[in-house]
Amino acid sequence: MTLIDSAPSTLPLTGELASIAAMLAERYPDLTRARIDDAVLATYERLNSTARLRGHLFPLTANRARVLLEQLDAERAIDDDLADVSVDICHALAPMVDRSW
Repeated sequence: MTLIDSAPSTLPLTGELASIAAMLAERYPDLTRARIDDAVLATYERLNSTARLRGHLFPLTANRARVLLEQLDAERAIDDDLADVSVDICHALAPMVDRSW
């Protein structure tokens, strides 16, 4: 299961992670805060689980969560564009339904 497929967690972010999530929420207003919080938390946990040095965990978390959210935002935009194109195609084809070729 990926972050995209999973339901939002209920874990509250505190301290530096909350600050990172707030900054990213301003940058990506079309994404839900729960999605952003989950991206930050999942990124931090993944990095923390393998880190030998922890001095750069928060900047790395902010950067990698931003990249993940950029991908999510781009996928959402593509889905919106596809929905618009689908509607346009349906409207364009509707008058042609009764034509005999």
